[in-house]
Amino acid sequence: MSSEVNINNYIPLPDPIKITEHQWPSDIKPLVSIRTMAYNHENYIRECLEGVLMQKTTFPVEFLIHDDASTDNTAAIIKEYEKRYPNVIKAYYQTENSYSKNPKEKRRLRQNFFLMFKGKYIALCEGDDYWIDPLKLQKQVSFLEENDEYGLVHTKAKVFNQTTGKMLDDVIGDPNNTYFDFLMKNRIATVTVVLRNSLIKEYRKEVKPGNMNWKMGDYPLWIWISRRSKIMFLPDSTVVRRLVKGSVSNQQDREKQIEFLRSTIQIKKYFISKYSCTEEKLKAIKEKIAIDKIKAAVINQSYDLYTEGIREKKKLNSDITMFERMYGVILRSPILTNILVFILKYRKRAL
Repeated sequence: MSSEVNINNYIPLPDPIKITEHQWPSDIKPLVSIRTMAYNHENYIRECLEGVLMQKTTFPVEFLIHDDASTDNTAAIIKEYEKRYPNVIKAYYQTENSYSKNPKEKRRLRQNFFLMFKGKYIALCEGDDYWIDPLKLQKQVSFLEENDEYGLVHTKAKVFNQTTGKMLDDVIGDPNNTYFDFLMKNRIATVTVVLRNSLIKEYRKEVKPGNMNWKMGDYPLWIWISRRSKIMFLPDSTVVRRLVKGSVSNQQDREKQIEFLRSTIQIKKYFISKYSCTEEKLKAIKEKIAIDKIKAAVINQSYDLYTEGIREKKKLNSDITMFERMYGVILRSPILTNILVFILKYRKRAL
């Protein structure tokens, strides 16, 4: 970035320093707004906050935290940090839980929080995840400032399994970031993302996600952005995504897992119907949906979901593999199903 006064009316510092040490005039707008959504994260929120506050940048930053009416000590911990770093942290304390509401009510309850964001860029970090690279923001924002054709930057992520206590290195993150790639699967860990605020506003105006009954908010945004701009992947490991039992992206309940899958499929079908796609790619996407149903059927012991997947593969004239046929036999037997699920889960834990 140049040393000239830019559109956010600030002169970059000569070298990155900790954001807690920044001293900007009161009329200077932040270049980046960091967004953290927290709910009952008392065991994790300190690590999240410390990971953000250790960031070193040459530009002004604001750290906005949304506590969704936590019933534990999460709000008290946030208030402790807010009092300690009033020039950096601004928190919004929900008096009633918004996540449990229908889309319209959720949007109403959260709208005041989202009106707080002033940054040209938005960085994301959920309350149970945390950043480990003190130059994460500096790297990503510098790239976006120098490359207008890119709308989003993400990185590799480590994964910490809270149940087993094991850290998996660099298991999330993918350099393949086209529209087709995202329709095949979600390739981004939300906690790694920095994106342009202007794109979020355009997305909300065009897609109106608040009116959709989607179970996730990030995946459809990535798909939409992949059509509007380029997406950059940095191979650095900058964050840790925590797998916590019962979290939105790691639902343990079988019905919720299937619900989550169906929502993912609903999102894919929305974008397929909204934007054009070649017949070859359309078939590949539909086949991937069928395969995902078959795999989810095994883990969640759902023969109905399995038959859906097989029926869809047949409709596409796709080959049914030996393993897929075998799954059908196993799912008819509760004993064999339990053995298979145990083996699959054991292999996952062993990683």
